[in-house]
Amino acid sequence: MNASTPTHYEALQVQPSASQDHIRKQYQRLVLQHHPDKAPQKAAHASVSKATDTSERFRSVVAAYEVLGDPELRAAYDEELAGRSAATLGPLHAEVDLDDMQHDSAAELFSLPCRCGGSYVIREAELEDSVDIVGCSTCSLRIRVLYAEVEQEPTTGV
Repeated sequence: MNASTPTHYEALQVQPSASQDHIRKQYQRLVLQHHPDKAPQKAAHASVSKATDTSERFRSVVAAYEVLGDPELRAAYDEELAGRSAATLGPLHAEVDLDDMQHDSAAELFSLPCRCGGSYVIREAELEDSVDIVGCSTCSLRIRVLYAEVEQEPTTGV
């Protein structure tokens, strides 16, 4: 899939966070709308290109639902999309240890100045979500933040 090819989410006109039920309903709506036998014909002599567009659109909707309608295939597709987007962002400028970044406990974030004058900022909530790639606020440079997740010790009522 290249940049001009829509994702399955775009083909079904849904957000990646959409529920399975919403995806199913949107699929049903689009199939009825774009099915070659159901699509409204504005003129008795509809152009061949219009018929081809409808047929291609219908096929893309069906192909998208074959993947997104199955939770296992959808999870694998989501991983593939995440890998593609990370690969298209370009190389990393550096790897930086979290301890080397400035911590602002009031704002719950870590920051590091970039050579361009901008800054790299990562929020504590992002760290909890295992985010480790941070882009500069001004330029296109990116860094990987290195940190070890700390497991919470169970509290005892001693």
